[in-house]
Amino acid sequence: MRIIFANIDEKPINKFDDKVKYVFITDNKSSINKYTDIKIKPIVIMYNGSYVVDLENNSVIINKPIDENSCNKIIEYGNLHKVILNKEHIDNNVFLIKITTDNYHRRLIIPYMFKDLFPDVGCITRNKSIYVYSKKASLINAIDEVLNYLNVTNNYVDLENIYTNVSSETFNRDNVNWKGIDICEN
Repeated sequence: MRIIFANIDEKPINKFDDKVKYVFITDNKSSINKYTDIKIKPIVIMYNGSYVVDLENNSVIINKPIDENSCNKIIEYGNLHKVILNKEHIDNNVFLIKITTDNYHRRLIIPYMFKDLFPDVGCITRNKSIYVYSKKASLINAIDEVLNYLNVTNNYVDLENIYTNVSSETFNRDNVNWKGIDICEN
């Protein structure tokens, strides 16, 4: 079985192959809506690996939301400092908090401050936004879990154009060689 991992936030897919299993990676639940009419039902990795669902079987593979106490305190912080907060949630669980601010100093300090105040969350800064996820999850672990779920036996996975939290450009785990030009440390 051929598997294509695609970050649909970075590069949408327009053409599909019936003989391929697709794994979409996104931080935006609404990104998947444009793919609901396709015949192929992908596995979707959302929110840095905090939530993974197989749309073909309607089964949840990973479900690791942000701790409710931390989530409430982050929202309080956002309201107090007048930053824009967007929560991505499924049912009553929050999987991502996107904090957007034009204040450059605040964008620099929030990840370090949250590291001390909320040790159960991780932050990724992109442009003017900070994405807050559960620290229990990671994209690289979610990809590994999907490969196990699909019983993938080959030993090479191309992660080009997939942004992950790994410490080097090539990383070996359980005889799977992960390599990609755009893999970067956070």
